[in-house]
Amino acid sequence: MAPTGITTFWVARHGDTDKYLKDGALTTVAEKIIDGEKHWYTQGGDNNNPLSAVGFAQALALAPLVATEPITNIRCSPVGRAVSTGTLCQKVYIPMQFDDKLKECGYGKWEYGYAPLAVFKGQDPDTQDSGEFSKNVMQALEACRERGQLLVAHGNVVRTIAGALGVSLSRADCANAQLLRFEKPGAYWTVTNLSATQ
Repeated sequence: MAPTGITTFWVARHGDTDKYLKDGALTTVAEKIIDGEKHWYTQGGDNNNPLSAVGFAQALALAPLVATEPITNIRCSPVGRAVSTGTLCQKVYIPMQFDDKLKECGYGKWEYGYAPLAVFKGQDPDTQDSGEFSKNVMQALEACRERGQLLVAHGNVVRTIAGALGVSLSRADCANAQLLRFEKPGAYWTVTNLSATQ
């Protein structure tokens, strides 16, 4: 259940990252077929790959958008790609705190490698329990009772928040470095992708 007493807040997913494998090699392959089954590159809460050159530019492009909104505080996942995004998206200094509850879901042994769909559906004993993950995200969202909060986090965090608030997100809304404004003007939540209006 989403916490009550919140009317407006913002969420930005981190920028694009370089994708390193367990052996330290850099890959550009997001998905591949292994043993006849599709697998995806796995970047969870214990994967600390840095922003790519594209991600760096994406984070900088957020700054003018952030500057036009009444954002007074940034709450950020402590994972490097989110920290870099939160720091770069400021045109002027905004206080920033780190919150472990905004970390991406943990994928255990699958981090820095390729995992089958079952892993992303929470059907693998080595990954973080989806109920625990959702509970963490809702606890982090409680900070948004204070006005002016921007959460800088990860894809699963964005989708979990949207699901709890009953709003639909497009694929574009879930892409890297999108600034989303969540508002509750009446009985229902709405979401506006401020990056898409540029």
